[in-house]
Order: sequence, then structure tokens, then C-alpha cells
Amino acid sequence: MRYLHPQIWERNAGDGQAAADMVDCRVALERVFGSSDRSSPCGPGDAYRLNTVHRDLAQIYRVAGEGMTYRSVPLADGSIANLSVHILMPSVGNLRVNQMKNTRVVGPGDIMLVCDWAPFQISTTDEFDMLVINLPGWWGFQNIFATQSSLDDLYLPGSLFATPATYVLAWTIYEADVGPREVSASVATLAQLLRIALEVTAEDQWAAPQVGRIGRILQFIFQNVDHENVSPQDAAKALKCSLRTIHKTCADHGTSFNNLLMEARLSVASYMLATTGSRISDVAFASGFASLSHFCRLFKKRVGESASEYRRRYQKH
Repeated sequence: MRYLHPQIWERNAGDGQAAADMVDCRVALERVFGSSDRSSPCGPGDAYRLNTVHRDLAQIYRVAGEGMTYRSVPLADGSIANLSVHILMPSVGNLRVNQMKNTRVVGPGDIMLVCDWAPFQISTTDEFDMLVINLPGWWGFQNIFATQSSLDDLYLPGSLFATPATYVLAWTIYEADVGPREVSASVATLAQLLRIALEVTAEDQWAAPQVGRIGRILQFIFQNVDHENVSPQDAAKALKCSLRTIHKTCADHGTSFNNLLMEARLSVASYMLATTGSRISDVAFASGFASLSHFCRLFKKRVGESASEYRRRYQKH
């Protein structure tokens, strides 16, 4: 089943979007997915087309070229500020996606979600054209993965009932030239469709190994980030492991539970400051902070500017 018309790419420069850049393969893929393993080959030449648009909290990329290999680098420093959920939607070519010992071939009309707390690889020897929607990790956990017990194999075949509607909506959001309210509602609807589809596939799949423990800790944090009193003890109880395991897993990734929790809260607060008119005190409390003064001090220390300055800078655009 074909979801795209060949002329869509040529239309991009005339519908309010930036014209596609012609860039080197590694440049294109690192803009989309972040830093890559430089020891692995990437792709031939510099004739890769890349277009980028911003839709509410989503960054959407369209990238096309002739063959490629992208291998991510592990989350080693404990930072989750830029943790993302990548939604892959190829329209041309077959992608081979590897993560957590699972391999899928994702073709036109299929959808694959990749979470970058664990290393992954995407490759193809074909000519390819794909849409990639990047969403903040904390938002994905709250709105897409809220009911998922396993995050190892987030594949939605084109034959699944919800996939065609999700696919078409994603491309519509990419091409849309509408107001922020309509875009925000469309992104929320996209998340709902993905959540429903993943719930259905989870029921049909045979038991798969659970996501690595750091992923489960992140899942717990993101789903409870708005709760004021969240502790490592709560995580240990929810994940049915020892408190020592929680601390050791975080330490193995160069961080601590409390640092991960604080970064998650600041990520949520940053989004709310940039996209809503809520009072700063309401933003602080909705992000799980018990004290406005503590939030303001920590925000300025971590971000480099006050919450009000950050809001003014982002809401200008």
C-alpha cells in the first residue's frame, strides 16, 4: 500500500517549509538521531536530502538517500535532557532496525519506535525515503508508553488496523501549515493512536525479554515525574528489585536516581514554560517541585537563565 505521492518532496519548498538540504550521510543522520558511533561506516557520498520542521514539541525530519548505516552511542553520562523517542516511517526502501537483541525489517507503510536510552542500529542497502518524528522521552513515556510493560519491540506492521491512520496523520502533521492549537491536538492524537496500536500488538506477541533495567527506571521516573515525593525506594518496590540494584544501575550509567529525577522534572518544566501560559509557580508544582524558590534556583543553575527569561526567549518564536 502506498501512502505518499512522489511529488510531495518537491512541494516542500513551496508550502512554508524549508527546502531540503543536500548533506553528507553522517551529517544527515546525526541531525536526526544524535551522535553516532564513528567507528562504523555510514553511507556513500553527500547526496542525502534532509528537511526539518518543528511541530509543537515534535521535531520532524524527512531524510532520503542511497543506502546508510547509523549506529547510536550508548547513554553513558546519565543525562536524559535530550532523551528522545524516534518514530520511523519509511515511504521508500526497507530499513533494518536492531535494538535490545531484536531485529525488524521496516518497510513502506510500517512504523517502528526506537527509544535511545539503549544503543540501536538502523541500516539499509536500498534507496530510502523516511519520515522520523522525534518526541521528548518523558513525553513519550507519559503519552505513548504509559501502559507498556515491555519496550523491546515497538513495531507496528502496515497491516495493523491503526497503522494506516497513524501513518497518514504523521505525514499530515509534517506538511501542515496550521495554528499551534491544531498542531498540538494532532500530536496528541498521534500519541493516542500509537498507544492503542502498541497495546494491541503487545497482546498478540509472545513473551519477550523486558527492557534493560535502566530503561525501566527511566520509565518509572517519567511516569511519576509530577509526584512530589518520589524516591529510589518507590522505584525498587514498583520494579520488584532491591534498593541496591536501583543505585547500582544508575551508578553504572554515571548518574544517580535523584539526578535522573531532577533532569526529568526540568525537562517537563522547560516544555511547559516554552509552550503554555501557566504561572511559573504552577509549572514548578506540576513538574513535581515542592518549593518555587528551589525550582527557580535549580532551573537557573542547570539551564543558565531564569525561568522567566527562558520563557520570553522561547515564546518569541
